Amino acid sequence: MSHVTANPNAAYLDSYFQTSFRVGHGCSNSPTVKLTIDIPDGVTSVAPHQLYNWTIAINYRPLVPPVTSHGETINQTVSSVTYTGYLEPTYYEDFGVSMKLPAQVTNNVLYFPVHQICVNGSTEWTDIPQPGKTGQLASPAASVQTVPKPATDGKGTTSAATSMTSARSLLILALTAVSAMAL
Repeated sequence: MSHVTANPNAAYLDSYFQTSFRVGHGCSNSPTVKLTIDIPDGVTSVAPHQLYNWTIAINYRPLVPPVTSHGETINQTVSSVTYTGYLEPTYYEDFGVSMKLPAQVTNNVLYFPVHQICVNGSTEWTDIPQPGKTGQLASPAASVQTVPKPATDGKGTTSAATSMTSARSLLILALTAVSAMAL
């Protein structure tokens, strides 16, 4: 069984990040006609990628407390992005979303529940691991592993040692995610 996955699925905290949510198949040989991606708390500045022949609807929620970005106060953020269109059940599509990630994330993982609606049926890719429980999830939510941004020297440049450590951390996170998907 395929899952809806985030590609890429590793990112720096407190930075802008672009990923695509890949839908690998329909629902039991039924075409996908709607996909809703829930945006987790703390994620701001969300912008979906426009796909040919798909319409986009954006839902918002209050941002408490409001944040200041580029001199403007922002008091709401995106709660979900819904794509409506048509995708044959044997084709795949990447639904891109650009966003600003939070500075802190519980357990260094952001989960993006995805709701796939098909002509006949639906699949809820919304399962999130619970603390203390192990095992494979039946319908896992898409996830992004996070690591802290590399430290800078105050001039916006990153030391070579910090860059290597951060790059190594992202590589380890990516390899861990790939290994987990293979299980």
